[in-house]
Amino acid sequence: MTLFSIITLFFLMQPFGNAENFQVIDPAFHTDPTESENFTQEPHERKKFYVDGAPNLTVFTVSGDIEVVHDPSIDHVLVELYIRRGYSLWSGRANIDNYRIVMMQRGDQINASVQKKRSEGAWVGDNITFTFVVHTPKDLTSNLRSMNGNILLKGVKGRNIVHTNAGNIMLRNIEGEVQANSSGGGIGITESSGQFNIRTIVGNVNIEQSKGEIRARTVSGNISARGVNGTLVCATVSGNVNASFTDVSYGIHVESASGNIELTLPGKTGYQLDARGASIDLVHFQPFDGVVRSSTASGRVGDGSIPLQLSTASGSVVLKKDGLNH
Repeated sequence: MTLFSIITLFFLMQPFGNAENFQVIDPAFHTDPTESENFTQEPHERKKFYVDGAPNLTVFTVSGDIEVVHDPSIDHVLVELYIRRGYSLWSGRANIDNYRIVMMQRGDQINASVQKKRSEGAWVGDNITFTFVVHTPKDLTSNLRSMNGNILLKGVKGRNIVHTNAGNIMLRNIEGEVQANSSGGGIGITESSGQFNIRTIVGNVNIEQSKGEIRARTVSGNISARGVNGTLVCATVSGNVNASFTDVSYGIHVESASGNIELTLPGKTGYQLDARGASIDLVHFQPFDGVVRSSTASGRVGDGSIPLQLSTASGSVVLKKDGLNH
């Protein structure tokens, strides 16, 4: 993605507001819903589903969180629905009738959803959230979506798609391929491996101790990555990028329209650098063989085996080799 296309996207997405309203979630954000007094003491509904192969799970809630967690003690999929009632213009229990609750199975496909029965009128004043908690075997294919809520995916292996319109997404101990999108919220990845394609419009991206190919985009938010092993391709319009690596496989590509870029890289690896920014700092990225000007740098360290493409329109670029910056 070019800087021009990022800036264009930024202006198109301006109505969504400022990143300060949305902070990336803490890796331990998950709280058992049964611990909250606002939830029913027992699930509103609970079902077990037995499958022959890896389950293919689809979960949708119109309002509420989704939590999908690997449970090594079970040989089935357990779906629990918790309902939380807030203040309402109508009686809380009667309001549930305005929603269609589905838990069904067809072969290895499992569907759990809560949707409004009609598009308008019947639920004016409703203040109910429907949270799904799913316990599953490790191998899993899933499509998870909340219109207004957080999503936690933990301990599973496979291909998973996660989307929330207004909420945070946390991926923990994941293996495989994940596509994660949030229109308004942060996205976190911790202790995971595989291919990750994550996007948020308004929110921060936080990556911890993960490896593989990671592609991350945010329009208004910072990107932070620590202990990354692999490849990082990321872009932000209004935010900083700060990343440290234990190993780099194929390369690093970072773009920011109006933020700073700071990378800490393994000292044993060789790099081919192409950097642009308001200022370039390579004091701790030596020995560097190339040309450094006030706003550009081009050259290599060591054998130049790993490409680094870094670009910011109005921010600084700082590079450090691990072990030389202390």
